Amino acid sequence: MTVDARPRSALITGGAGFIGSHLTELLLADGWAVWALDDLSTGSYENVAHLRDHERFHLVVDTMLSRTVVNELVNKVDVVYHLGAAVGPRLIVEQPVRTIVTNLEGSEIVLDHCARFGKRVLLASTSEVYGDHRTTDPLHEDARRVYGPTTQKRWLYADSKAMDEYLALAYRQERNLDFVIARLLGRARAGNTAWSSRDSSKLPSQGRLSRSTATAIRRARSVTCRTRSVRCTR
Repeated sequence: MTVDARPRSALITGGAGFIGSHLTELLLADGWAVWALDDLSTGSYENVAHLRDHERFHLVVDTMLSRTVVNELVNKVDVVYHLGAAVGPRLIVEQPVRTIVTNLEGSEIVLDHCARFGKRVLLASTSEVYGDHRTTDPLHEDARRVYGPTTQKRWLYADSKAMDEYLALAYRQERNLDFVIARLLGRARAGNTAWSSRDSSKLPSQGRLSRSTATAIRRARSVTCRTRSVRCTR
């Protein structure tokens, strides 16, 4: 009997970003082979430079808008962590077209290939999709979403990620896509383009991470997602 000694493998879009690089480290420590796809526009090579000589780490400096690149990478891995996105308040305000195209078209390409090759994918969404709630009541994944006018660029990111969720649900319905949605709370740190604008006390308990965000995402590969809801349970 032939035993397959090949390590489990994962594709991380946005793999050179803050969360993506930490997730890469965790997966490598677990014995995984990791392909990190990043165009380094908001991510940084410095985040993964210490991994360059790791035999199971592969950095692909390219865009997730390239169907050829995504096709090759999704086909060769076991699971996909789709973290890649246009993020950061300055980028969103100054380059709204880039934000919309990157988040919508990028997710469409990644989800399409995951459905094509039957690969499970974690879609990184955001707590921003809950919208502009002015109450102190806790929010739930199926709560009504309240947004500002389309003339306010501030809502571009939230709307684009909400459409990503709709797209994943649509692929589930029509092409049986196996996926998990993780609505992450935005975080800000020195030297990073992330922001934080959501009151975490209002988020559902499932969104409060007792461990690091990267650890929670890594564990989500064993999470099952209900067909009619973005709520996930282990």
